Amino acid sequence: MSGVHQGCPVCGQPATEVGDPLCPACRESQQRLLKLFNRQVLEIIKQSKAEPEVAIQRLADIWSAHGFDDRTGWLYVAVHSFQADIYSDHGRYADAVRIRREMLARRLDPEEELFARTNLGSDLARMTRMDEAAEELERAALEAPDTLDAKVFNLFVRWARLTSEIPLKPKLLQKAIRALRAEGFDYDPAVSLADQFLECDRIRRIEGRPGYVFYPGQF
Repeated sequence: MSGVHQGCPVCGQPATEVGDPLCPACRESQQRLLKLFNRQVLEIIKQSKAEPEVAIQRLADIWSAHGFDDRTGWLYVAVHSFQADIYSDHGRYADAVRIRREMLARRLDPEEELFARTNLGSDLARMTRMDEAAEELERAALEAPDTLDAKVFNLFVRWARLTSEIPLKPKLLQKAIRALRAEGFDYDPAVSLADQFLECDRIRRIEGRPGYVFYPGQF
């Protein structure tokens, strides 16, 4: 029936309104944690450059103090993604991989899983574990729902920056073509897939199109 609200996916209570799947209590909890996190995030970003361990501990303290109220899992993802990004920025890829694997062992929403697995693949590549990296990036692309095609485009761009060889497996190629079309580009079989995504990304940036954040880090 039109206009009937579905149950909140977190607690099963009636959703807030059409277009918002969360119930009022879960929405209020997430908004409260979002405000709390955003009040500190810029300072933590600055601190992470010179004092990464202090920044990581501050994030851990946020989780320890407020994780009990994290109904939707948003704070868990924000804190642990940020910690992994700090480790990665400072070359501690094994620590970043550990955190990202722990995240992926939990139930994440499709977009969070896409971002976590893409970042995991990047960290593995930086450790020169290219076969594992390719496995994670391929899985991320194939498991992402079609609604995320535009963000899968960025996955392929990142993959192309890591290696000139993106395999032309049928299902993966189909996903790549969908991602190109989501950004307004046509697939050219005469050009390698990696080169094609790099060139399309160059055009996209020249045109000033907004990028996509792999929260909380960015390309």
